[in-house]
Amino acid sequence: MNADLRTVSICTGLGGLELGVKSVAKTRTVMYVENEITASQVLGQRIKEGNLDDAPIWSNLRTFRGEGLHGKVDILIGGFPCQPFSVAGKRLGDDDPRNLWHEVKRIARELGHPTLFLENVPHIKRFYWDEIRPKLRAMGYRTEEVLVTARETGAPHKR
Repeated sequence: MNADLRTVSICTGLGGLELGVKSVAKTRTVMYVENEITASQVLGQRIKEGNLDDAPIWSNLRTFRGEGLHGKVDILIGGFPCQPFSVAGKRLGDDDPRNLWHEVKRIARELGHPTLFLENVPHIKRFYWDEIRPKLRAMGYRTEEVLVTARETGAPHKR
């Protein structure tokens, strides 16, 4: 593959998902969206060091609009907040104000339906099967799911 796949990274965190995708595909991130100031500072440092692609960092997923990048993005990458679904939280799901699934869906539409690579905690499964998967299919997406433990990725924590 000669051409880079252009990506938008949402809920980027420290950029680990982007580094993982870049290790298996020739990608070029054109926008990061991350609202945590400490994470954004780390992203800026990783960009400066050349470990992540040089691209703007948008600070709020709810205000990010993808229309300006419509048709110019191949992959939307992200790990939207897990707190609404995590066993460590209150498990409010769609009723949790931190649930950003509807923003992810909106941005995918605005970008022109790029390939999606999304990750979350195992306890999102019910919401995924009841809400996310049917909505993606209605948008024309073909879906594939995989459950990978933190241990399988080499991470030390239980997740």
